[in-house]
Amino acid sequence: AKVRFLRPLIVSLCLNQRNCTFVRNMRDSAVKIVNRIPTHVLEWKSHKERVPLILVVPGSPGMGHFYVPFARKLFNLGKGTYNVSVVSHAGHSPGHKRRSRDGRNWYSLEDQVEHKLAYIKEHVNINTPLVLVGHSIGCYIIMQMLKQLPSDMVQKAIFLFPTIESMDQSKQGTRLYPVFSWLRLLVLFIVWLGSWLPRPVQSWIMRNHFQNSPRDHIDYTVEAAVNLINPSCVNNCFRMAVQEISEVKELNTRLLDAHIGKISFYYAATDGWVPPNAYAEMRRRYPGKDIVQCTEGYHHAFVLTESNEIAQYVHSKLVKTIRSPSGVKLL
Repeated sequence: AKVRFLRPLIVSLCLNQRNCTFVRNMRDSAVKIVNRIPTHVLEWKSHKERVPLILVVPGSPGMGHFYVPFARKLFNLGKGTYNVSVVSHAGHSPGHKRRSRDGRNWYSLEDQVEHKLAYIKEHVNINTPLVLVGHSIGCYIIMQMLKQLPSDMVQKAIFLFPTIESMDQSKQGTRLYPVFSWLRLLVLFIVWLGSWLPRPVQSWIMRNHFQNSPRDHIDYTVEAAVNLINPSCVNNCFRMAVQEISEVKELNTRLLDAHIGKISFYYAATDGWVPPNAYAEMRRRYPGKDIVQCTEGYHHAFVLTESNEIAQYVHSKLVKTIRSPSGVKLL
């Protein structure tokens, strides 16, 4: 009982309140301890019991608030037939000073995999059916999670603009690798300077930068972007980006072969983070499987402009597959 009472206090003490703010009116927003790391988690819960969970694994930067319009729309489309959770990446949200298990001041891709698995173990009932929705590098993280999760626990995995191979050959990977690696310290210094600006000034800068975002996106986008004006967060994002480009190379076909029946792929027509032939090669390798290319011109960073449209697409996939723990089709 004492531990339960002290836990909210421990969380608040772990967070740096100067840099950490939330969307104040969001009852869905919380900070949870995941694998001993204070983590921003966004949750939309149905009033119904024993419904499946749609777990969203972000891309990078992995600040969950970028995904609020998407997750909220997805939950509303489900009309209470499933819950939705967005788990921010470890270290990509401001407010904690913990180091990784081996003493680094940043979290690797392997750490992120452990982090998401820990969320399921610590905060999700073992009998809850799961649908894993990954965006960008979140798809790669989910692939690693599938190795360890019970096969009957995961009903489906939906990969949105997946970066699961040859990131070093992508246009953006080639162009930005020097920034993430060689110019990292310079960028961190600039971010440190920006972190001393008054909060309203930071918000004004970001609001102007994202002025073309839809009205129902911009408040959350600005909130998330301002929270990223934090050297620790940017260091984590850049370090992980270097690792992504360096290590996400050869497609793990053995892993895909084992799970391809559960995975839906959604590629952009043009995506700077994905090799140009990725969609065609995936279709050639897995003919007849659920591998789709966007024809509407949606962007890799859909959370900035097209959250509602992508939520509609994801919901259309859930309608065909999602079932209750008893096996009854829900939608």
